[in-house]
Amino acid sequence: MRRISMSKIKEVLRLKYLNQLSNRQIQTMTGVSRNSVANYMKNYIELGSTLDEVLALSDADLTQLLLTPNKL
Repeated sequence: MRRISMSKIKEVLRLKYLNQLSNRQIQTMTGVSRNSVANYMKNYIELGSTLDEVLALSDADLTQLLLTPNKL
C-alpha cells in the first residue's frame, strides 16, 4: 500500500467537510481511493477534534493520530 502525503489527507478532509463532496468525487479529484477516503474519515471522526484543529497539526502529529494503529 502506498503512503499518502499528509497534505493530500488534509485536502481530502477539506473536500469532504468544507465542500461536502462524496468519496467518489474526492477520489476523482485527488486520486485517493474512495476506500482510503472512508478510512481517513473514520479515523478523523474517532479523534473527536474539530477540522480546524486537525488541519493545524504538523504532518508528524497528523501521521501519528490518523495512521498509527491503537492510538490510545
